[in-house]
Amino acid sequence: MTHFNRTTILQNNSFHGKVPSEIDRLLRVLFLSNNSFQGTVPTNLTHCSELKELNVIDNKLDGKIPEELGSLSKLRALGLANNIFTGRIPASLGNLSSLTLLFVGDNNLEGNQPDSWNDPFGHRESCKSNIP
Repeated sequence: MTHFNRTTILQNNSFHGKVPSEIDRLLRVLFLSNNSFQGTVPTNLTHCSELKELNVIDNKLDGKIPEELGSLSKLRALGLANNIFTGRIPASLGNLSSLTLLFVGDNNLEGNQPDSWNDPFGHRESCKSNIP
């Protein structure tokens, strides 16, 4: 079966429950923001090797940000803000050379951004307003 839908935009709805674990591996863009999804970010998203943008801002997702997201080598934008994530930003996200936007503000995160993000040319922009 051939899949043509490489973009899924389901933002600004009233979806609730867990983020579906059945995600198309060829997906390039996934927007699930402004819903009421709960639980953790499914680690099987890492099978989406073409994923360039992932936005789950404004949900009720919790737990730690999966270290496995660091294997999404083509990821350019990652929106995780306004959830209930805890712990630290995974160091593996610092290895994503394509990542230029990271939104993690308004969670319960702690610590600092990964050391590898000390980018003298300012290619990375992060919004991490509540990390001490």
